Amino acid sequence: MSSLWGCVKVLFVAVIAIIIPNLLMGGVAYYLGVDRPLVNFDYAIPVFLFALGWRKISALLMLLLSTVDLISLVGQSLSFMQLTDVPEMLSMIKEAPITYQLLLVAGLLIPCLQWFLTHKSSQYLRSGALLFSVNLIILGFVAESLLSPSKQYWLLDSQTSYFLSSPQLVGGLLNPPPVHYFPLDPAGAATGHWPAMQMATQQAHRMLLVVSESWGVPANPAVQEALLGPLLQLNDRNIQQGQLSFSGGTSRAELRELCHMGTDLIYFNHALPESMAGCFPHHLKAAGYRVRSMHAGGKGMYERDIWYPLVGFEDSIFRESRDWPVQCFSWPGACDLDMRSLVAEFFGKSDREFLYWLTLNSHHPYDLRDLRYEHFDCARFGIDPGVESCRNLKLQAQFLSGLVELLRQPEMQNVEVMVVGDHTPRLIRKNETVFIEGQVPWILLGVSEDGRPAAR
Repeated sequence: MSSLWGCVKVLFVAVIAIIIPNLLMGGVAYYLGVDRPLVNFDYAIPVFLFALGWRKISALLMLLLSTVDLISLVGQSLSFMQLTDVPEMLSMIKEAPITYQLLLVAGLLIPCLQWFLTHKSSQYLRSGALLFSVNLIILGFVAESLLSPSKQYWLLDSQTSYFLSSPQLVGGLLNPPPVHYFPLDPAGAATGHWPAMQMATQQAHRMLLVVSESWGVPANPAVQEALLGPLLQLNDRNIQQGQLSFSGGTSRAELRELCHMGTDLIYFNHALPESMAGCFPHHLKAAGYRVRSMHAGGKGMYERDIWYPLVGFEDSIFRESRDWPVQCFSWPGACDLDMRSLVAEFFGKSDREFLYWLTLNSHHPYDLRDLRYEHFDCARFGIDPGVESCRNLKLQAQFLSGLVELLRQPEMQNVEVMVVGDHTPRLIRKNETVFIEGQVPWILLGVSEDGRPAAR
């Protein structure tokens, strides 16, 4: 009887040793709102090694597997990232938003906690019965995984398998899939709805293209009307609006607008193809335009200092280009409102000018330290003031109101302006429903030929 009870206790300890890390990572997955198997059977392997007496190896393996598990979860939440972006992001961690700093702390503490628990529990994991039970657990997990009709997050599965095969993670480094660039229907880009851009090589224009970070389409149309209210009150502008279907990150959105080009996958450590010669900045320069790009973020993020010249921007302003009065925090960099003076200074030197402006301060996690002016009341629209969506809307309202102030300056009177969102706002908590997934808005602020706005 005592022998049976001992086997039961050992089996119980073995199961607990596997459940604890799954509970920890399951909690992270629930908080982030991402998919994860209920039981990641990878954790049975270090328990199995404990049964063999390989104490240090199994503890280190537990540390490694839990790190892989955590990276796989964070990678789903921050789907715009590639594994190769991690060194660049870590270099900015001191200045990064508190949300990302906490994620890093969790990334260090959770695996260390699991290593500690496994290491200290080793005295209870030394019996032949445990070896037998762990073998049964591993065989059961593997059999369940192999017999599962789908490898997509069932009851039992391997996070290491996902980590190694994901194009976003190790899979994309060990076995990069072919990257296909393909032309887009012009109607799938805001610049495809911009007559001045289509006629720019035949006619002289002054044009400002703004790709607005994380500007999405709210499910409640009244929210967008409130955001755009100041722009719609500009009586000297021909105004058109619309929205696009789009999924992908900011860089894909940039290719969408600058090149009418789509791609299955972007690897920023690979050169872009020669077809970049067909992008608008190249055509505009050939037609005698002054061309410049501007972004408040660092030049190395997503290697924009490398691929911006490939699409035609030899003159670019980044965070490193100037001494800025203050720093903004949603993502480390200059403040968009402080860059408005550079926009006004750019125009008026020629009758053929094109400025591209990728904004920054409405980047996730939408840090309210970047909010200088209150222009949007979330409670008025039934939006919880404490959620990410509200912070995003406040920062969007601030930028759009600041844009109105810029457009009232004399230098901007004959400048056509297109503002378009890059992608649906990223939300760590996936259960927020303020925005329509896969939709981005655009608004064109045109200049009429006779100086008078057309009827709206």
